[in-house]
Amino acid sequence: MLIPANTHSGKSTLVASMLARWGARFIADDRIWLNDGVASGFGAPIAVRAGSPFWAHAQALWPNDDSERLLLRPVDLGAPAWVREGTIDRLVFPKFEHDARGLKRLGAPEAFCLMVGSLFRKCSPTELLALATLATGCPAVSITYGDVDTSLQLLGQFLQSPEAEPAEPVPELLDPLELQEGEFASNIEGIRFGPHVVVWNGAMGQLVSLGSWSGGPLPDGAAHDQLRELGFLVSRGVANAGSPNRV
Repeated sequence: MLIPANTHSGKSTLVASMLARWGARFIADDRIWLNDGVASGFGAPIAVRAGSPFWAHAQALWPNDDSERLLLRPVDLGAPAWVREGTIDRLVFPKFEHDARGLKRLGAPEAFCLMVGSLFRKCSPTELLALATLATGCPAVSITYGDVDTSLQLLGQFLQSPEAEPAEPVPELLDPLELQEGEFASNIEGIRFGPHVVVWNGAMGQLVSLGSWSGGPLPDGAAHDQLRELGFLVSRGVANAGSPNRV
């Protein structure tokens, strides 16, 4: 299971809970490497913050450490030792919110966009296509929770009785000619998930999900105007010379 999320989303506490209560096996916290759907790591321990239900346990292990985050190994939580790698077959995107409870199934385009937001380095179009292929082949959910018990209940619901997943279209890189016909700037690249398209400007670190686009010029409207302001579209056949703002 891959659990990508931003800082303060509760992912480390979620993983620590899985180790302590379920005896889950663990690869690494914060950073892993992906290659052909396999995650590998170097055994980075789980870093917990004040407010985590595991904070007091971590303080007992590190009584003289006044750091904002303290480290826990799987053995500290009564879990099996680290594993070096594992094949990914589930994607979970957690978010901590007080008094919240929710589980939402995600399609491949949305899961792909969320995973891109967790990347630590710039990736080539081929590497992003591999990430899109992973998103297409794995059931994915977002879970929102306000406490450990709720997070594990939602996660167990997802793992124990997954709904039948409809077949997702095989993702493919957009052809440069198709992007040109859509009046996209020459530095824009993208991936098509069937009718759904995601485009990005690698130089600016921007990614936009277009929803359904079958090709040709985009219709006028708010989305068209926003893409032009961001520098994704050319103006009257001439590439936009201005520098788009980062979003």
